[in-house]
Amino acid sequence: MQAPIGTDQLRRLLAERAPVVRQALHRASVALVLYGQSQIETLLLIRRAENPNDPWSGHISLPGGHRAAEDRDELATTLRETREEVGLNLDPPRSLVGRLDDVIAVANGQPLDLSISPFVFTIDHLPELRANSEVTEILWVPLEPLFSGAASTQIEVPIGPGTRLLPAWRVGRYLVWGLTYRMIEMLFSRMRLAR
Repeated sequence: MQAPIGTDQLRRLLAERAPVVRQALHRASVALVLYGQSQIETLLLIRRAENPNDPWSGHISLPGGHRAAEDRDELATTLRETREEVGLNLDPPRSLVGRLDDVIAVANGQPLDLSISPFVFTIDHLPELRANSEVTEILWVPLEPLFSGAASTQIEVPIGPGTRLLPAWRVGRYLVWGLTYRMIEMLFSRMRLAR
């Protein structure tokens, strides 16, 4: 099964309006890398390495990271981080489809002074990837179960003195939730406009 949209159609949808850029002291960028021939079939996700200093340690996420001083803009950050984390060299003139609205990061239920810019790319071949020390697993996830809701579930997350149920997707033995869920769902909301 495939998400009911092709690359050209998605490019047109994302070009219809400028993304919302949110100001924050710190900036980061991620890549939503979609694979498919005539239609989009899978999404590239990673499992982050365990790190006690990382609030998203061990989570399923999108490749990307913090903007470095040498990055000329958020797109440069995305390209560098994706290359470093999974060994994927994205060619923006050919593969960049568009940019989604910036998302303010949240950890433990509190907003951080960190804005994340999601960039959408499509590729028409599955490259050989290699994980660096920040990544423990690389996953190509079928898009249709996420898009259709067939993989939908919830996760109970400790926030402050209590817990909260948050939306999630089950992907094999993992759950996709939080910031990654929000950014993918933002893409899906744009894709649903094409239906």
